[in-house]
Amino acid sequence: MCSNCETSPAVYLCNKCSNEYCLECFQTIHAAPALRNHPKTSIDEKISGILLCEIHTDEKVKYWCQQCQIPVCSDCLLFEHKDHTYNLIDKASKELETKVFIYINYF
Repeated sequence: MCSNCETSPAVYLCNKCSNEYCLECFQTIHAAPALRNHPKTSIDEKISGILLCEIHTDEKVKYWCQQCQIPVCSDCLLFEHKDHTYNLIDKASKELETKVFIYINYF
């Protein structure tokens, strides 16, 4: 359901606001100039598990920037994070999962 009106089915996730909106609420709220360029993801893509880049909204996230601790796409890796260390996001996820498992079992 829409995070704003709470009556209509959500169709978009705003990648900046982290809220889910129906079409009408998204268009109304994001009509303001300060919010107009917020990247959005369709709910269908969110459900399918595809994570899109906040900067390059048509690119899938594939990497984890270890320095910034954020997911990044290939374009981000080439430009904004070119001198940073990174990992494939699947590998970084498994490493974190292992660390959490060890931590939970240790304490």
